[in-house]
Amino acid sequence: MILDCHLHYWRYPEHFPKDVFAQFTGARQQGQTEEQIKERADRQADKLLREMKEAGVEKGVVLGLKSGTTLGIEVNNEDIAKALKPHAGKLYWGPGVILTDSGAADEVEHCIRDLEAVAVGEIGPGYGYFRIDDPRCFPVYEVARSYDVPISIHAGPVGPRNTYLKYGDLLALDEVCVNFPTLKVVLCHMGEPHYHEAAHLMSKHANLYADISMVPRAAGLSAMAPPPVVYPFPHLDEPLLYYFSAPARNRNKLLWASDVQNPKESMEGIRGVNGRLKKMGYPTIPEELIENMFHENWKQVFTKIQAK
Repeated sequence: MILDCHLHYWRYPEHFPKDVFAQFTGARQQGQTEEQIKERADRQADKLLREMKEAGVEKGVVLGLKSGTTLGIEVNNEDIAKALKPHAGKLYWGPGVILTDSGAADEVEHCIRDLEAVAVGEIGPGYGYFRIDDPRCFPVYEVARSYDVPISIHAGPVGPRNTYLKYGDLLALDEVCVNFPTLKVVLCHMGEPHYHEAAHLMSKHANLYADISMVPRAAGLSAMAPPPVVYPFPHLDEPLLYYFSAPARNRNKLLWASDVQNPKESMEGIRGVNGRLKKMGYPTIPEELIENMFHENWKQVFTKIQAK
């Protein structure tokens, strides 16, 4: 069974604070009509299920994200739970919170205990102006650990102009994993662009995993403009090749995910990695390890989801 472990649900314009969205990310929408923006931005449950079916994906995990003052997207956790409830068994979810908020731990526990959440996140420290090694975050980690649900963290850079890269310090994961060794942590986007550091952190910490969503090659070049110069090590291929070449203690800690990209294109990009590596004269990755990212690795992490 294939699980997409990083999806998003939101509706445009209901969940997009317009002043923030226009000020800090609106430049990306230049020349587009409201209808075109809605078609691209809207992520309703029916659309997620349709794209999953086209890609042969059986189940998915929708992650909440609190970024109303930075990215310009804010979805109430209750809204996510209500929208996905008719699709129980297909779409699962995790609440988004600002970890340093005083009520964050209570909110997470409510979502797990009462609203059937199976994960926490996507947690975006760069979007919320906090560090994930701040002790004020620890109560949320303790709640997630006690319920045996993973927490997905977007450590690494974020794009809006009013954010600060210092809050996305990837090495802060080290302190989290040291202090909470039985908490399952999923590093979103494999820590883009700090792939090498991510690989070594996963080697050190048995409880740290990574999803490989939102990497340009994985998303397919049709999903975004290609760079003016395509270096022989494409953006996806080098991180994967490095991960499987590095002296990692566990080779099965990468989880496939599509985020807001087309899942079918993402899957095709990843499954095509060996063809590209061969053309460049590089070693290839065992096909079993590639397929494990789709079918097997998630079972270690999302223990509340049955593989059937």
